[in-house]
Amino acid sequence: MAKILVASVPLSGHVNPAIPLVKMLIHRGHQVWWYCGSHYQERIEATGARFFPYLRAKDFHDSSIKTVFPGLPEGSLFKHATHYIQHVFFDNMSGQYADLLEILKNFDADVLLTDEWFCGAIPLAEKAVLPWVCYCNSPLFYYTHEIPFPGAGIYPSATWWGRGRNRMVNWMVTKLIFRQVQHYINRLRQKLDLAPMTHFFLIHTIFVSRLFIKFNTPAFEFCWKQLPPQIRFVGPMLPENGAPHHYKWTPLLHTGQPIIFITQGTVNINHYNNLILPALRALQNTPYLVLVATGTTSTQALEREFACQQIFIETFIPYEFIMPHASVVITNGGFGGVITALAHGIPLVVAGSTEDKPEIAARVNYCKVGINLGTKQPTAPRIRKAVDQVLNNKMYKNNAKQIQADFAMHNAANETIQLIEDLIKETTN
Repeated sequence: MAKILVASVPLSGHVNPAIPLVKMLIHRGHQVWWYCGSHYQERIEATGARFFPYLRAKDFHDSSIKTVFPGLPEGSLFKHATHYIQHVFFDNMSGQYADLLEILKNFDADVLLTDEWFCGAIPLAEKAVLPWVCYCNSPLFYYTHEIPFPGAGIYPSATWWGRGRNRMVNWMVTKLIFRQVQHYINRLRQKLDLAPMTHFFLIHTIFVSRLFIKFNTPAFEFCWKQLPPQIRFVGPMLPENGAPHHYKWTPLLHTGQPIIFITQGTVNINHYNNLILPALRALQNTPYLVLVATGTTSTQALEREFACQQIFIETFIPYEFIMPHASVVITNGGFGGVITALAHGIPLVVAGSTEDKPEIAARVNYCKVGINLGTKQPTAPRIRKAVDQVLNNKMYKNNAKQIQADFAMHNAANETIQLIEDLIKETTN
C-alpha cells in the first residue's frame, strides 16, 4: 500500500478528472489524502480520501474566482491569460507549498498527484521532496519547430517556410510577449529559494514532473513528431455515470429528430449573451430538439423568451446522460465537454476565446470534427449556418467517430493508476 498526496486547483475542471483516479487508488488499497478548496470537501470525502483545505493559499471555486481574484480582463486573450497565470495560479504557489509541507509532517507520502496548473507542487518537485505526477485535462501545451506556440492562432506546418514562421512566432511569444510574465514568476520563485526557470513557464512543469499524463490521445492532437518522455497519453477521463435522470423531454430523445445540446461551461455561466442567447435565437423555430444546460438556477427569463415546443432549458444536464443522444454539441470549448462529445462520436460547433479554449477549438478544426467560430460571442446567423453545415456534411460525424474509436481503445483511469504504481515501485526500491 502506498501513500498518495493529491492536490488540485479548486475549479471543477481540475478536480473532477481526479475523482475516478482517487476512487480507484483507494479501491486498490492505497491511502490518499487530498488537499483542495473547501467547496469540494464533500465531493472529495465521498471518494474515501481524507480532505485537507486551503489554509495559507487563497481559497476559491468556479463561482467565486472573479471575486477572489478581481479585475479579470474579458476582452484580450493575452491579458486574460496573463491574469490567470500570475494571480490565480502562481500567486498561490507559496501558500499551497506551505500547506503541503504542513500536511507532509503527518503524512509520509510516496508521490504527489496534481493537475497541471497546481503550482504549489513545483517547489516540492524541484527540491526533490516528492516525485510529482501531473494529470492534464486539456490540450497539450507545447511547441516545436513544426508546431507553433499555443494560442498563437496558427496551425502546424512542417514546410521550410512554416518551420521558419513557427520559430519566429515561438521566439516572439516566449522572449517578448510573455517576457514580463516569466520575470514575474521568477521573482515568486526567488522567494522560495528556487532558481530561475530553465524552460519557458508553459512547459516547465513537463520537465520537472516525473509523469505528465494527458487525458487525451494523439487522435485529437496536432501531429507531434517528438515529445519529452514524461508525456503519456492515456485516453479521456470521462464523467462517471451518476444517478438516473428523467426530464419532461426525455421521451423526445427517441423520436429521431436531430438533437442540439448547448453548454457554456462552468465559469462564465452568467454571460448568456456570449453563446446561449445567440444559439437559442439561431435555433428557435427549427426542426431540431434544442437542449440547454445553463449551469445556474436563473433560467426563468430564458424560458419566457424561448417558450418554443422544441426548446428545453435546464440548470444542469449531465454529459453522460445527454451525449449518447446528441447530434451536435454547441460549446464554449471547455475540454471536458469537447472530449466527452468526441468520446460519443458527436461533432461540435465551438465558440470560445479564453483560457485554453482557443487551443481546443483549433484541434476541432484541425481534426475536422466540427467548426470553430473563432469568437466567444458569435452571431445567431453564424451559429445556424455552422449547425446546418455540421449536420449536412458527413465528414464531421465520420471524423468524430474515428476519434471515438481511438478513445475506446483506452481506459484512462486504469492506465494512469498503472503508471503511478510503476513510478512508486521505481522510486521506493
